[in-house]
Amino acid sequence: MKRISVILFLAAAASLLCVSIIHAQAVLGYPLNFSKHEQTTPGFVPNTITDVWTQDVYLEALTLSNESASAVSCTIQDRQGTPRAYFKTVSIAANTTYNDAHVPSRWFPSGLSWSCSASNAVTGYLRVSY
Repeated sequence: MKRISVILFLAAAASLLCVSIIHAQAVLGYPLNFSKHEQTTPGFVPNTITDVWTQDVYLEALTLSNESASAVSCTIQDRQGTPRAYFKTVSIAANTTYNDAHVPSRWFPSGLSWSCSASNAVTGYLRVSY
């Protein structure tokens, strides 16, 4: 009886391990030394999704300043086949600045795009490495 219990336990553990391996995401290397560092000139973020960089970049700093009297939603995403959002329609309150100067080098495959729900409302600044 104990032997059957042990065999069933090992079979269940093996099947859980297989399921977790199947659902794991690919792990890619991370560059330790970047050859280029760039930044945007602070300016209004457009109200349609717009490419800022069109190659792999690592986000180092982000500032969004809502200069309007109303809340504005902003999106920042990568440019891979199915874009993945870093910010997905995140609301920034009126006259508020969102400052993320300590982004841990978030990878944006194929580049970075951004937009906000209102034009001439949010001043944006980005700094990247690649």
